Amino acid sequence: MPFLSGIPPFRPERPVFAIVLGNTLLSTVPGISAAGMSPEKTVLTPVLDSELITHGDIRSRKWKPNTPTGCPTPAVITRAMMTLLGMVPLFVNSGLTTQPVIPCLDVYGARERPEGGGCSPPCP
Repeated sequence: MPFLSGIPPFRPERPVFAIVLGNTLLSTVPGISAAGMSPEKTVLTPVLDSELITHGDIRSRKWKPNTPTGCPTPAVITRAMMTLLGMVPLFVNSGLTTQPVIPCLDVYGARERPEGGGCSPPCP
């Protein structure tokens, strides 16, 4: 199995901002992470943040990208920086429990699965 999904079909002519997306189930332990509306939803944070950075809003779900205290996600700052600099992000899927809806390079990271073999949320 190759490490990368293949040679990327582009050659950047200016700096590339690579954003590596991944999950661990450690974030689902209550009190560990402030990402997501609840511990169970923290596994969606990378996917939803990548949509926010790419499109300026979240299109795959009806959730707002806020923490439990109502603070906006740092992805808002990343989106603003990318827009101001005229940069396009390169997302790298290094192992997500939910497949992203935006284009990514896939490095075939193993998805972490809870005991019992299932995924939370379900893996494809």
